Amino acid sequence: MRITPWLTLALLAVAAGNVAGDCDSSHASELAAQADSLSPTKSSAAVKTPTGALWRSLVVPGWGQLYIGAYWKAPVFFLANVLSAYATLSNHRLYVRYQRQVEDVLAGRRTAEDLATLRAYRTLYADRRDIALAIWVAAYLLAAVDAYVGANLMGFDVSDRLSVTPLSQPGVVAALLSLRWR
Repeated sequence: MRITPWLTLALLAVAAGNVAGDCDSSHASELAAQADSLSPTKSSAAVKTPTGALWRSLVVPGWGQLYIGAYWKAPVFFLANVLSAYATLSNHRLYVRYQRQVEDVLAGRRTAEDLATLRAYRTLYADRRDIALAIWVAAYLLAAVDAYVGANLMGFDVSDRLSVTPLSQPGVVAALLSLRWR
């Protein structure tokens, strides 16, 4: 027998409600009815899967963040990818321009007095292109990983009911973990 994620969540919610004493009887019976159902109905909000977020972010960086509701991250990842792509392409264009000029000097179509300068510029733009390309790849992959992890952590409880407080006393290193049920 395969236990669906909805059934597991419903059972956990019922158990947590009974332990905490926060569930009223109508809510508990509603959750119990969901737990008894073999094919739970989807809520109006669609389930946001990590794989869906990953694929969206791979198609267009930032789309995965929009999908999971991290609206402030979407333009950051999108702009990081667009700007690094622009830097990569413009530096490559300049590299090709100086490479052609070096080839012209070596072929005798141009004077050799500025060959060292042309080679220096060619090397400079090749290095800048490579760095911009590395940043582009990193931003692209980071957007995909962030969307995947964000979708996985959507159900994670970040409320004030669960907290860790560092305790500092001379010679003692400790942390206080507090968990409130209500």
